[in-house]
Amino acid sequence: MTRTAATANLRTPKLQQPTLSVRISDAMRLRLQRARHLRASITGTYVSTSGLMRRAWDIPDIRTAWDALAREYGEL
Repeated sequence: MTRTAATANLRTPKLQQPTLSVRISDAMRLRLQRARHLRASITGTYVSTSGLMRRAWDIPDIRTAWDALAREYGEL
């Protein structure tokens, strides 16, 4: 089945989520890469860094640590 110009125009665009950019150390980057490879070897599927971080953000300890840093240093 092929898409026609009419059906292509009916698709609603996917909204982009806000992006948070942070600088991380080389050690943290390497750790994230190892975590990505480990997750991929366990699940058998590719895992993006943003996907990995999105999952980590759902962990209560991560949120608590971020909130503590925000209180200590101001809104990040």
